[in-house]
Amino acid sequence: MTLIDRTAYPRFKQYPSAKELTELYPPTLEELKFVKSRVRSHEGLLCFMVMLKSFERLGYFPHPENVPITIIKHIRSYLKLRDWVRAIPTDCQKRNYQQVIREYLGVKSYDKAAQKLIAVVVSSAAEVKDHPADLINIAIEELVKERYELPTFNSLDR
Repeated sequence: MTLIDRTAYPRFKQYPSAKELTELYPPTLEELKFVKSRVRSHEGLLCFMVMLKSFERLGYFPHPENVPITIIKHIRSYLKLRDWVRAIPTDCQKRNYQQVIREYLGVKSYDKAAQKLIAVVVSSAAEVKDHPADLINIAIEELVKERYELPTFNSLDR
């Protein structure tokens, strides 16, 4: 098994700096309009925006409880929402928001076509590289280039 730290698989920093928060996580006016047109509550607004900004940063949807609290607090304060507004979507919200975010960003979900694509790319790369981390990085690069959502790290490692 390859260590995730040896690859380019994107992850959150547990404690992002203030600079990172202000550069990577503030919603744009376009994003605010888009999100507000899709939700009806403050909770929905925060959940959707956290999912959108997380996906933009990582290329996949992390489990909501794995989003660092500092990122959630930053987005919550930017949206001028109270501390009691939750950032954990229901399962139904999560599925709906994921699909809408993919469409908005023009990204395809990871599917059998993506699996075939990286199988071909990785098998070709394996002729000249043999370190698993290098092959995972090649797969990540190809998926991003082809506008696919990244699968879990374990899927890539397998």
